[in-house]
Amino acid sequence: MKARATRTSSTKSQPTATGSNNPNTKRRLKRKRLPLNCGECRKKKLSCDRQLPCHRCIRAGRPEECCFDTDTGKPACANPQFLQQDSQRHGDEIRELQAQVAELKGLLTKLTSSRETIHTEQHTLVAQSVSTTVSETQIEPSSVSKGDHGDSVVGIPNPAIRRPKGYYNQHSLFRFFSEIPQLWPFIEETTNQFLKPVGVHLNKPKGQAGTDAALPQGTSLRDLLPCKGDTNILTSYYINHLSSIHRILHVPTFQRECTTFWSTAEPRPATAILILSILSISVCLISTDSPLSSSYQHKPLQWIRICESWLLKQSTKHRRLIHYQVKYLILIAKRVNMIRKKDWWTESGSLVQDAILDGFHVEDASDGVYMREMKKRLWLAVRELDLQSGFEFGLPTLLHNVDDDADIAALDDAEFDEKTEVGERNTNECIPSFQMLCSQSWKLRLHISRSLVTGMTYDEVLRHTHKLTQMIYALPSQNTESNKTERQCVLEDAFLKFQLQTCILALNRPYLAQGKHWMSMNAVYIVSQDMLLLNTKLAKLGLQTFALLREDVMLAALTLTRITLHTQDSTNITTANVKATTSLIEECLPFTEDRYLRSSASEPWCYITLCSAIMLLKMHTDSENMESSMVTCAQMFLDLHYRCVGRQRAWLLQREETHVHTGQDVSEMDVSYDVCVNPFELDIGLGGGWEPWGAAWSTLPLQ
Repeated sequence: MKARATRTSSTKSQPTATGSNNPNTKRRLKRKRLPLNCGECRKKKLSCDRQLPCHRCIRAGRPEECCFDTDTGKPACANPQFLQQDSQRHGDEIRELQAQVAELKGLLTKLTSSRETIHTEQHTLVAQSVSTTVSETQIEPSSVSKGDHGDSVVGIPNPAIRRPKGYYNQHSLFRFFSEIPQLWPFIEETTNQFLKPVGVHLNKPKGQAGTDAALPQGTSLRDLLPCKGDTNILTSYYINHLSSIHRILHVPTFQRECTTFWSTAEPRPATAILILSILSISVCLISTDSPLSSSYQHKPLQWIRICESWLLKQSTKHRRLIHYQVKYLILIAKRVNMIRKKDWWTESGSLVQDAILDGFHVEDASDGVYMREMKKRLWLAVRELDLQSGFEFGLPTLLHNVDDDADIAALDDAEFDEKTEVGERNTNECIPSFQMLCSQSWKLRLHISRSLVTGMTYDEVLRHTHKLTQMIYALPSQNTESNKTERQCVLEDAFLKFQLQTCILALNRPYLAQGKHWMSMNAVYIVSQDMLLLNTKLAKLGLQTFALLREDVMLAALTLTRITLHTQDSTNITTANVKATTSLIEECLPFTEDRYLRSSASEPWCYITLCSAIMLLKMHTDSENMESSMVTCAQMFLDLHYRCVGRQRAWLLQREETHVHTGQDVSEMDVSYDVCVNPFELDIGLGGGWEPWGAAWSTLPLQ
């Protein structure tokens, strides 16, 4: 023991002695050692076999993370077995990719060589004379030759295969091009044979004349407004017809603001913007017989851009009620004028998000009576618009996850103003308003919207359909005791029914393709007929133009067409009433025509699609063949198209006469389609249908 202790002490004292003789030895002893284990094993403080990859990293399933702290990232000696396996794996991947490239090259060569053959076969299939029903012709979307990006070779993109960019989905109307496979080939063949030869195209140009959002130098917002008399007529038209449905204005306060606006030398810009947003709606809805319709038909697009530009310049930290009123009215104006339909869902969702951030969905005790009531009105209007967009696009809304505890706005405009104090509310019996009646079915409609996204069973679909039907029949009749006119009561009743009927169609639409859910088919058939009949009732009262806020005519008409063409059972109610269904849709065709002529951003798809649906139904009953149906469809569309062109040119002549004394340049005409030939020199076998127009329009300038 003594000897061992002696050796130990001598060993400990040896470095000291050595260090005393050589001062550089201590620095060499503290040299940093190179880690021999891999990084993963060193983090876990486990032993490593020092291979690449090591055994532990392979067993953990992360061999690619095995790395050593060397210049090459590898140990001195790598695992030869793994290197061989890795080389073999990479070689297999390379050979697989080479095979895929060769296969794709072969497919591209085959597609290029057979493109002309496919187009010839498709042309023969669609253009042949049909003596049987459309269902026997079996015109499928796959028979239409496609380009490299899914577009038709002839240049018209198929709406059934177009997909928007971003999160939002297509509008529900575009899905009918897939659900009715005969529809798109018929439209495409009609366009190629009869519309393109005369220079009429269905592709809407990207640029629109007169859409600058910037104000000209030296121009104020008041200069953009019509004269005081025309402005008062248009604002009164909105107040008398739509203020009860879109209840976001306090009419007495708005009228006082308008009076101050016209009597002040420097009016508030916010008031001018609010008036412009209202005029953008009224101009499109007012009767076409009114001179205001023709004078300001092309103004809403410019007004909307200016209002949007003004909103972008406002602070987002201190929003006022007027900001929400303007933004909501702009969304309504875009719907009426058919401007950027694909952005409706995103813009309504953005408005809901802003309202939630500012606490519109909860009641704030610190607010006065006026602010509290106006917040309720705006929130109820915004959520209804967002839910409508959700049903139209088949997408969820923020409302699915919002706890909405706001009470219903029950006060009439005459019962409060900005000076009303808490406790001064009128205790008279409140007559149910449109917003109150909408709120009765709100929870059910919101639950259905959420279930359409998450999924539901067919039993739940039938149960919800039954509840919605009961709510439709339980709606109160026209209230003659209220201050509303009969026209306002009929319009509100129609909108309430449209809300519930749209839910029924959305619930049962997925079950129409299978053909075995006869209960859904019958329910959808009856509801679609009721929607069209209700639109005809509104038309007789001169109120059908207010249905431009919705897409119910197209939705119901195409749903009836889909059910009729796909029903094979001769005993079914839809088969027995094909002619009556066709006549009902034809009766609603002028509504789509009127919308095309009123809209400042006219699009051809709705009208030509409805014309094609009518022709398909007539072919289904053997009353028309393929050739005559295409001729009739082309004649109806060209008739409407040249009427629109004539109105635009007449407006341009009037504008030239108005500005001739000022020496101002007149911008180019806002034409939605290219017109390359004289429309009165058509030779397409239409039986001289254009002869009367030459004499009527002989004074109009032609291209």
